[in-house]
Amino acid sequence: MDGMSKSVIVVGTGGYALELISLLKSACIPVKGCIGPKNKLSEIWLGPDNELGCFTDDYFFVVAIGDVQKRSEISKKILSLGGEFFSFRHENSFVAENAQIGAGCVIYPGAIIHSNALLGAGVLVNSGATIGHETQIGNFSNISPGVSIGGNCTIGNFVHVGIGSTIIEKVFVSDLVTIGAGAAVISNIEQTNATYIGVPANNLNR
Repeated sequence: MDGMSKSVIVVGTGGYALELISLLKSACIPVKGCIGPKNKLSEIWLGPDNELGCFTDDYFFVVAIGDVQKRSEISKKILSLGGEFFSFRHENSFVAENAQIGAGCVIYPGAIIHSNALLGAGVLVNSGATIGHETQIGNFSNISPGVSIGGNCTIGNFVHVGIGSTIIEKVFVSDLVTIGAGAAVISNIEQTNATYIGVPANNLNR
């Protein structure tokens, strides 16, 4: 990407980070390295989380951690250190010109985000996911591959929407909800911190 004033540091060293670094490099976005536990990405590892402050002045950050609450915690730490976030939208995604994308969001190839949709901070929209018109996605939520969310939905903060699941139009989903792979949500989910599975989706703990 021409004209970037700083390179990017990816925070995270797991599978999400592995994928994102590949996408960033394919888009010619300069990647300095990654921060987190030393494992899958040791060849570009810059150090553990407690060294974030060494880099905040000179680089943009994108947090590639699948756990939604951990992603929020690390993002707050970066903000407290004066760091800036980089939002990544793959060129093979579609994002309507009047959609709003929050700081630190990541939009994978093949994702579709329709008119007047609103994504909060740190949202992941994975490959082949569709977000309908005027739908709001809360902070640090995960929209997994192949998810379909209808128009005028409200999805809370820290929500994980599993692979291939569907949420019909005008549905509300509360904070901290997990929707299992392949589930079909056809009515509001008012309970927080709950897991819903099946067709139609039902509370796993009931």
